[in-house]
Amino acid sequence: MDAVAFIFEYLFGVYIQVYLITVCLAWVKGVSFEEGELFRFAMRRFSYVLRWAGVVVLVSALIVRLPLLLAYFMSVPGVLDYLPIERMLMSGLIIAFCSVQISLALHNESLGEAIRAHRQFLRQNKGRLGWFLLICGIHFFSVMICDAIVRGAIADRLAALFFWKFVFACLRGIITGWLLASWVCLFRQCERRRVNQERWIQY
Repeated sequence: MDAVAFIFEYLFGVYIQVYLITVCLAWVKGVSFEEGELFRFAMRRFSYVLRWAGVVVLVSALIVRLPLLLAYFMSVPGVLDYLPIERMLMSGLIIAFCSVQISLALHNESLGEAIRAHRQFLRQNKGRLGWFLLICGIHFFSVMICDAIVRGAIADRLAALFFWKFVFACLRGIITGWLLASWVCLFRQCERRRVNQERWIQY
């Protein structure tokens, strides 16, 4: 049940990402759109992204879910101790192939073509991508530090804790949405080799 729930949550999250990518792309291009039409467009694009999502789900099933499943039937010493490392490996995989998903969402191409385009993207824009990942890391690290400080100050005050959880979810959502929009802009500008022509994209 845990594995099935993970697959559903991941695929649903990927669809939301594809929808937000299409919204950002429409904003960048200055295109007017209706939400219903954009939902259907995102669904068609999602069918292309499923190829990469299937790879991520398969790797996650082998690295994370399979050891947990085996622990139900046989003795696997310290199976839970490896979860942070396994999740770190999954995060590293997604970051290492960061442009594959957006490439599939924006182009009608195969998974192999998207991976080749990703390699070319890395060769041409590794410096800009490195700075972008560093900025993302600083933002998420800062918000997690803020969460830890506030939770420590709240202690056992339940009302304040529930309020902070709501505020923290909104704050993390705003930061994630802003970084996703920035990633779409950066990816499109790097594709068109215009990143040096428009200074605002660097910010």
